[in-house]
Amino acid sequence: MFSKLSKKSDRDAPEMSDTDLKASAARALKNPLRDKKKCVRENPETKPAVDALSAIEATFFVIDEIRDNLIEASELVLSAMTAKDVASRSIFAERYDELRQSITKLVEQADPEAAKLLGQQAKGVNVSLEGSARYSLSPVDLTISETGLDLPPPAQGLSTNTEIALILEKLDEALAKLGRISNFYMRDAKFLMARIDAA
Repeated sequence: MFSKLSKKSDRDAPEMSDTDLKASAARALKNPLRDKKKCVRENPETKPAVDALSAIEATFFVIDEIRDNLIEASELVLSAMTAKDVASRSIFAERYDELRQSITKLVEQADPEAAKLLGQQAKGVNVSLEGSARYSLSPVDLTISETGLDLPPPAQGLSTNTEIALILEKLDEALAKLGRISNFYMRDAKFLMARIDAA
């Protein structure tokens, strides 16, 4: 589980869609006033939650870009299967490998806020609550390494259907992992927005 809370959160609230939740997060961050006096970023009661929400929002943007790359890579690899010769398949392999490498670049060059949660060196984000309670956002590795999305290179240039099938399976698994991570951070964002609204 990606988040840990010493208090039980409200699990009975209606679910929000990915798009609705991102829009709500953006509104929470841009809302200039709280209690008609204090900016949420300056209010010491809400600042930790706002900072964490900023990290999640930035992470969502990177996740969306990675998802687009994975979908395009899947389409390329599928197209390679219909190519009639090795030379044609090698062209698809080169483009797939470019997309594969670009995913790691997206993580390594991510916004500083997203970098708190993404990559092999990310430390995660801790939000202090009342007393000694703390809410933690765990980091995730979304590079192409085996500990991340585990996307293999096209070692054989997609010249065999066996390699194509293996890579397609890995791409499917990476998309599924990305979906699970998005869901975890969506729940985290929902909790943090409730904290901000309650302040």
